[in-house]
Amino acid sequence: MAAAALQQTDLHGEPLLRTWVEQSGASIAGWLTALFERTAVPLYHLLCRHGIGVIAHGQNLGLVLRGGLPTAILLRDVHGDVRRVADDGFDHEAALRGLKALPANQIVHDLYTGYFVSVLRFVAPLCERGFGLPEREFLRLLSRALQNYCDSVPRDTTARFDLFRPEMERICLNRARLRIGHGGGATRRCPRSDRRCTTRW
Repeated sequence: MAAAALQQTDLHGEPLLRTWVEQSGASIAGWLTALFERTAVPLYHLLCRHGIGVIAHGQNLGLVLRGGLPTAILLRDVHGDVRRVADDGFDHEAALRGLKALPANQIVHDLYTGYFVSVLRFVAPLCERGFGLPEREFLRLLSRALQNYCDSVPRDTTARFDLFRPEMERICLNRARLRIGHGGGATRRCPRSDRRCTTRW
């Protein structure tokens, strides 16, 4: 199923997520731990170990469920949503060198914004309302899954993509989207106008 289904409710506000939690027989905490270990951790590993960032939003991130429990992910329809780190420390093959390259402090937002913000930010309040799991506990479970990964690999593997820094650089999404060609950038025509939009960064 698409990860976007995690955000869905029925007409009474009951989360669709309850179906899979009950089917699995796990607690909500156990189910979420399985989710984070099979989504956030492999996406982070792909970035840290291979220098590849994926904007895994709810449409192109697929979840494989067995017995209602998340067991794997599938990435689909990711053209334009896969980038590489602009860093000579990664030995990217020729096919990957053609990807858009971003500095480490920007590409980490593929995980932050692509998955944490566009998917998990909406799942957390559903877990609080539907299962009584506070958002702080939701985030603690996510943090623990990621920290366990960090503890299992050499420190230099995750150093440039440190998710536990007290502060994180902000990015302007509209600017980033226009720079990589969405909508034609500065040659785009303004709505209800014959003028061309001009953009200076």
